[in-house]
Amino acid sequence: MKQSQKTLQALLSFLLIAGCTDNIEKLKLSKEDRERILLLQNPFGGNLVRINAAGKGEPILIGLKDCKVYRAETEQGVVTEWVHVPEVAEFYPLPSACSRENVEYDGEYVKIEFCKTPIAAGGGCAGGISPHRSRNGKDWEVRTEKGNWKPIDKLP
Repeated sequence: MKQSQKTLQALLSFLLIAGCTDNIEKLKLSKEDRERILLLQNPFGGNLVRINAAGKGEPILIGLKDCKVYRAETEQGVVTEWVHVPEVAEFYPLPSACSRENVEYDGEYVKIEFCKTPIAAGGGCAGGISPHRSRNGKDWEVRTEKGNWKPIDKLP
């Protein structure tokens, strides 16, 4: 393991023991280490939503980046890992780029939509997904063509 990885791991362990992400800015860390820790907490910028599960434990964090959905794994309020959510994905056989994505939380559901455009194509949304939603970030539903919501089976 590289020295920088060991340092980062030690800093994350410290944060887990401290249990408070608000103190990241106050820690005496190098600028590089502070930026890496803060980036781990939110690598999504504005494409991050927090689901507050009505007083049931810690909030759930869902992020969207490059047309992929992620859920945070946390310990004592600190993000330790971002896990890809394969249930919210769309297969597209050609090379494509993420051209549009949206994540929002309406107080009950987090809703996800995105669009992939084939590389060298004239535009359009060839590989987008129908809207998906979840109350807890683990159980997802997809909107059907008729406007109904259908549960998605969990992938292994």
